[in-house]
Amino acid sequence: MESKVCCFSGYQPDKLPFACDKADPAYNAFENKLLDQILCLVQQGYTDFYTGMAEGFDIIAAELVLAAQTFSPQAVLRLTCVIPFRSQTAGWPRDWQERYRHVLNEADAVIVLAEHYYRGCYDDRNRYMIDHSDLLLTYYDTKAGGIQNVVNYAHKKGIEVCNLAEEGNSTLKGAPIFSAWKGSEKA
Repeated sequence: MESKVCCFSGYQPDKLPFACDKADPAYNAFENKLLDQILCLVQQGYTDFYTGMAEGFDIIAAELVLAAQTFSPQAVLRLTCVIPFRSQTAGWPRDWQERYRHVLNEADAVIVLAEHYYRGCYDDRNRYMIDHSDLLLTYYDTKAGGIQNVVNYAHKKGIEVCNLAEEGNSTLKGAPIFSAWKGSEKA
């Protein structure tokens, strides 16, 4: 069976409707929903996951793929970090920089698209991920901006989009939610 590829793109922490803090029940519900979706995709044959490594949704999704690798050792899961330019984290808060470094160190592959920032580098990163994917998994609540552009590009390219911000969008193609971690401690 040919491997399927999913890419992640979503909001930065300040645009998410909850604090990116494990003490926030809304964050925990979001993280569980995202993990359920990733595990559901694995059941559907998705083996490769691309992340653009932006603060917020991208890094959270990457961390959950890494967790799923240890949670489901029988499944072959690969995480690829697609970095728009080397100094992407300059100016980020320390905690997000640490999470970023941890994901990079644990990832199966890292693709750096440019040495330095240039106008349009984030769009190029997003197009690269969509061009190499079968599915976009996102959190997008219709605000204009970068994520809207990613979703529009995915639609233009005929790539399926699963939007976790849409009510009732907790499964893909009728596959059941896999909830092994709900209510239990995550590593």
